Formats: sequence, structure tokens, C-alpha cells
Amino acid sequence: MFSDWTSADWTSNATSLLLFFVAYVLSVRQGDILKQVRGVSAEVQRLQEATAELEIREKIGVIEARTFETRQGVPGAVFMLQQDTIAVLPLYEHASQHLRSRYEEALSGALSVLSQPLTGSQNPDELARAIASHADDLEKRGLTDEPRALRACLSKVVAERPLGQERLAD
Repeated sequence: MFSDWTSADWTSNATSLLLFFVAYVLSVRQGDILKQVRGVSAEVQRLQEATAELEIREKIGVIEARTFETRQGVPGAVFMLQQDTIAVLPLYEHASQHLRSRYEEALSGALSVLSQPLTGSQNPDELARAIASHADDLEKRGLTDEPRALRACLSKVVAERPLGQERLAD
């Protein structure tokens, strides 16, 4: 059977076997690399969540302080309250459920204060529009609970508004 093979046949078969072995070794190495990449991705995700948690915790305290300052009539507190509340929105989806609930409470308090006519806010609906827009973005990415919670915060404030006052952004 092998006696009629030429050196070209032997070379061709040996090269094929060598290429098969090299491809196998490379696929095993590629599998190891993919496992490492998944591990690094998981670690990056964990670090992003930890950073989001830290930032949101800090901002919740700032939002509560700015809400108090706004109630007291401190100049500039309204603008800073709006900006601090908006700053949390990109991180909101990465936070734990407990922290999201704390932010929603702080957000409801801020919206309640900003919707009162005595706060001196030139545009009380700016924050509501930003929240509604972010909720829409979250829905487009397939999330359901987070947008629902943000809209619930907006609904509470709309329900609390006295008659005759204009509505927050839809």
C-alpha cells in the first residue's frame, strides 16, 4: 500500500498531519485565551459596578443635601440639585437594587422640591425630561424594571402637584 507512494505523497501527508496538529494546538490556546478574556471582562464588569455603587452613594448624599438647601432657599442650590440628580442616571442601571431604591427616594424628594413654585427654578421640567429620556433609552436596550421605577418617581410628583400647576414632562 505505501510502497507505491512517492516522496511528494509522503511530504504532502506529513505536512497535512503537521498542519492538523498545529491547528489543534492553536485552537486549544485560543480556548485558553477566550477563558482569560471572559475572566478579565467579568472583572471589569465587577469594577464598573463597584465604581457605580461608590459614585451613586456619594451622589445620593449630595442630592439629599441639595434638596435640603433648596428647601432653605440657598442660592444656586436648584441648579446644582438638578445637575447632581442627572449625573447619576448613566450609572443607575449598574447599581444594586437597594442602592437604586435609595436613589429613587432621593430623586422623588428632589423632584418634589423642584416642582414647588417657590424654589426659584427657571426650568423645573428639565430634570423630568432628562429622567424620561433616560427611561426611554433603558427600554430601548431591553430593560424593564429600571425605566418603570424612574417613571414611578415622575408619577409621584405629578400626582402631588397642586391643581392649576403645569405638568412635568411626559
